[in-house]
Amino acid sequence: MPFFTHGGADIFYEDVGDGPLVIAAHGMMSPGYWTISGVSGVLGLGYRVVSFDFRGHGRTRATSGFDVETLASDIGALAGHLGADKFHLVGHGTGGIVALRYAMGHSDRLHSLIAMDCASATAPMPPEHFENQARAIGQTLADDMYRSMRASEAGFFFASLDEAHVPSSADYMITRMFAGNDPAMLAEFMRGFFADPSPQDERLADIACPTLCAVGEHDMAFRETMTRMVGAIPGAELAVLKGVGHMTAFENPQQTIDLLREFLDRQK
Repeated sequence: MPFFTHGGADIFYEDVGDGPLVIAAHGMMSPGYWTISGVSGVLGLGYRVVSFDFRGHGRTRATSGFDVETLASDIGALAGHLGADKFHLVGHGTGGIVALRYAMGHSDRLHSLIAMDCASATAPMPPEHFENQARAIGQTLADDMYRSMRASEAGFFFASLDEAHVPSSADYMITRMFAGNDPAMLAEFMRGFFADPSPQDERLADIACPTLCAVGEHDMAFRETMTRMVGAIPGAELAVLKGVGHMTAFENPQQTIDLLREFLDRQK
């Protein structure tokens, strides 16, 4: 299994396909999001797709560096480890926040940026929301994490799964993905990451690469923020994925793949 070391962390990554490099960042509690959903495998028919586990997630071994700037620096370090001067960057949810933060300072290294179902602030909700979630997650067994999250105040992220294009498959994939985490480590990640309510509007204007902001039609947590970001990032495009909510790649994998591939192909 491939790892690279950066900033005191041994970071796990998966490397699929051949072609222009796409680095893909997952969301909160979602290591394996791009591979389990099948997105990496299909995009890998025309691109080299490298997805990695954030600090505090999955198979990455780290006990610190959970702030957004450190996580963004991990993206640059991964590109360097792969020998890439420039690359495409895709991020979903929390990974979209990190991808945006990387692009704010390093868009000269990006062929393009795709930010999905996210915000530019690391705390798009009140701080007590994240502390409550951290406390609940830290007391949950990994095998029970998905069930517990659906029943919690964060359940609205999964509300549209009941109407998903492939609902039983979506449930299976999310259960498998969540079970790969250490709940106590996730709790520490949440306390370290979700700390800054600033939307960073002034820095969004520094993103100078082709940018796609994509959001699920029923992702009520991020529809408004994604629309606002399109107005702040020069030349950015907005795409709304029909009939899905927050977990876009699980709810309708083919629609997600088609969207990513169409945008990436236009950057060649």
